Amino acid sequence: ILQTPTTINGAVYTWTNLALFSQTGQTILIPNTTLAQGGNYNLRTSLNGCNSPVVSVTVTINPSPVLTGTIGNNSPLCETETLTLTAPSVANATYAWSGPNGFSSTGASVVINNVTENDQQGLFTVIATNNNTGCESNPLSTLVQINALPNAAFASSNSPLCAGSTLELSTQQVFGATYAWSGPSGFSSTDRNPLILNIDTTYVGTYNVVVSIGICAVTLSTNAVINAAPAATIIADTSVRQGEVLQLFATGGTLFQWSPALYLSDANSPTPLFSGAPQGVYDYSVFINNALGCVVEKKVNIQVLPSVEPKFVDLFTPNNDGVNDTWEIGFLQNFAPYTLVVYSRGGLEVLRTENYANDWNGTQNGRELPDGTYWYVLRTQDRTFSGAVTIKR
Repeated sequence: ILQTPTTINGAVYTWTNLALFSQTGQTILIPNTTLAQGGNYNLRTSLNGCNSPVVSVTVTINPSPVLTGTIGNNSPLCETETLTLTAPSVANATYAWSGPNGFSSTGASVVINNVTENDQQGLFTVIATNNNTGCESNPLSTLVQINALPNAAFASSNSPLCAGSTLELSTQQVFGATYAWSGPSGFSSTDRNPLILNIDTTYVGTYNVVVSIGICAVTLSTNAVINAAPAATIIADTSVRQGEVLQLFATGGTLFQWSPALYLSDANSPTPLFSGAPQGVYDYSVFINNALGCVVEKKVNIQVLPSVEPKFVDLFTPNNDGVNDTWEIGFLQNFAPYTLVVYSRGGLEVLRTENYANDWNGTQNGRELPDGTYWYVLRTQDRTFSGAVTIKR
């Protein structure tokens, strides 16, 4: 801007300089000045054909700072990372930054922690100002790209569990995401909801899942608690003769459940008695619980062998009260073929049979025999058994 302080009505003001510049007006504007437009400017005033003496003014044009190159920009970034912008170096200058959402800052560099897509993505601009002349550079801009993190908020597991169970890990579904799990015992998986079968206590600990979309990822964690199964023991497979009683046992727990309960004295005891089973093979399971609520199943096989001797009852009471009314001989079927004879004290034969059904009620031909002691003889193919039996009504 060039201006003369004196106003002369009707006068014409003419400005010139050595650069062949010429412009009229009491006040003139020279836009977009360059260094070449500095120097002396002459003013001549004319009125009614008369010219005033020439007056001069010296114009000094200072160079503007120049931002050469580009702004250092470490984007693209993911949310929560740190943005760093660096202006090209200019000697003896200060810097003014502007950016999205009214951002402003000074200094040659800008550092913004924990960036977000909404707040920092967009155009950042810097202007350098010469400290001596106050001249400003042209603005220099850079585009900052901030990528949103995957929208995953949690990871979880179905623990606590007992050893031998299946551990289920899970995280929420994110469109377009990939998943990378890692954990104890070298575990890794790219499934969103992986399963670990038949776990043991080596899988106790923290499991991490990295949920990724492009270059951005979030890491989520969940803990797994694995309780040990009971350190249980059980009676070994064994055999027993008919009529014998076998005590079973199991250890290592606080609760016990035998299955099936048939022929056992107490299916909830760690030491039930097995008795009364016919000849054959019997399989039992016992479920053993510890204080942590974990259970283990143990199995035992019991073989019931034929008795090596019949089991004779030595007294019966055939009084028709429904209790002990007939003479019982246990396991007699194991010794067939046989002949069974019963004698009175005088040697009289009162019973003879080759197929006894435990049905003799102390009679002969429908007549009650007197109370007393009788003798029996059981003859098999290779042995003879004899003894006494008493009738008491």
